Amino acid sequence: MNNKFIRCPEEAAKIKAEIDRRAEELKKEILESESDYKEAFGSIYYVSESGDDANDGLSPEKPIRNIERVNAIELCPGDAVLFKRGETFRGGLVGRQGVVYSAYGKGKKPVLTTSPQNFASPSLWEETEVKNVYKLTTPIKHDAGLIVFDEGKAWTEKRIKGRPEFPEGGLENLDCDLAMWHDVPHPLDHEGFVYLRCDKGNPGEIFNSIEIARRKTIAACAKDITFDNLCFKYGGGHGIGAGTVEGLTVRYCEFGWIGGSWFRTDILSRYGNAIEIYGGCRNYICDHNYIYQIYDAGITHQCKNPKGDVLMCDIKYTDNLIEDTTYSIEYFLSLAEPDKLEEGEKLGLRYMKNVEMCGNILRRSGYGFGDQRPNKEHAAHIKGWNHDNPAMNYSIHDNIFDTTKYMQHHIGATNHKWLPKMYNNIYVTGTDDRANFGLFGDYSKNASTRVYKKIEYNADFEKELSEIVCEEGSTFVLEK
Repeated sequence: MNNKFIRCPEEAAKIKAEIDRRAEELKKEILESESDYKEAFGSIYYVSESGDDANDGLSPEKPIRNIERVNAIELCPGDAVLFKRGETFRGGLVGRQGVVYSAYGKGKKPVLTTSPQNFASPSLWEETEVKNVYKLTTPIKHDAGLIVFDEGKAWTEKRIKGRPEFPEGGLENLDCDLAMWHDVPHPLDHEGFVYLRCDKGNPGEIFNSIEIARRKTIAACAKDITFDNLCFKYGGGHGIGAGTVEGLTVRYCEFGWIGGSWFRTDILSRYGNAIEIYGGCRNYICDHNYIYQIYDAGITHQCKNPKGDVLMCDIKYTDNLIEDTTYSIEYFLSLAEPDKLEEGEKLGLRYMKNVEMCGNILRRSGYGFGDQRPNKEHAAHIKGWNHDNPAMNYSIHDNIFDTTKYMQHHIGATNHKWLPKMYNNIYVTGTDDRANFGLFGDYSKNASTRVYKKIEYNADFEKELSEIVCEEGSTFVLEK
């Protein structure tokens, strides 16, 4: 298999130092990139905090102000919407077909967020009858999945009523510093009060910035959309989300502190991906994005609906830096279920074709705020689960998989021919006692038997790796 295994501490240190250098270089390239909206051949609209929604927005001198005003414009394919750098825009963006969303001016990428405001004011918080537990006096609509303090220096531990760790929703069950509960009966369209334990005192006095990530997608998608040089932060749902879509490009964007909201009333689990397609897709490109602190996946295409056609074609995830997420990259596709079909319906056509993951640097899977989830041991850099995953021309190559708290990969398919070709990757195992290479497998020759193998970093690692035949020409830095 021509794989290389590094056990020498000095050689491992050199490789890790080179990974650090390359990661910082890629981050700098992404964060300091210039806007690119050359695809725009129609009208260009400008958005600024200093603007006025009574303006037409067709010049930097007369920008509009709010995302709601952007959503109300009758945009056409070929138009562009540019947000001013260094500024923050609050609300949920509704992407329109054929439009480029990018940035203008100088400075940091403009921030798009569903956090209603900065809540770092002492007058907004009042102490309750429970010591060190404070109530936000402003009610919040949509479930709060996460509160982020001082741009990531600290964050909350969320409690959900009915979960074992918070069975009755009582304030006394906020049992650690920065534990949080949002008193809403339903994750959507309901207002409720946020309760926060803060052992150091009134949070509005302790922190300069308090952003609340609510259960809303920051940007929804339509066909042939490009997101370029934008920053998506503090959203309790997805950063960018779409159902079946064609022509989605996300490039040179930043995503941080995404997810953590309650999924729905009958499922008390939490969710949230930086970039998600749920359904079919074609010409889906995620290139040169910096993604960090995501509750679920950094990038994903997925679907397990029981019936219907689902085609996922021409997908490229290239040169992204993804850190401190539960799943760096997630994918799955289930075949249709015959017993779910109604009379007259046909079994759906489903497959992935031309999928490439190349040049990405994926670091510290399983670390970050997503590790507060109950099923944390499922975390992985590449997460395909135990789904059917029918695929053709699917490759994972020339990536860096640097350190995991749990598993590197979870990759399977119901036919070994559907497994991705993996080559020229670099792995750093990490030193956590729970770290392992992951779960791999497919159906055996006896189609009724599912064969899965968990590969540990032990004396049999090289042998088991070669038997699975999932890697060629890759380097493994074995720190365990």
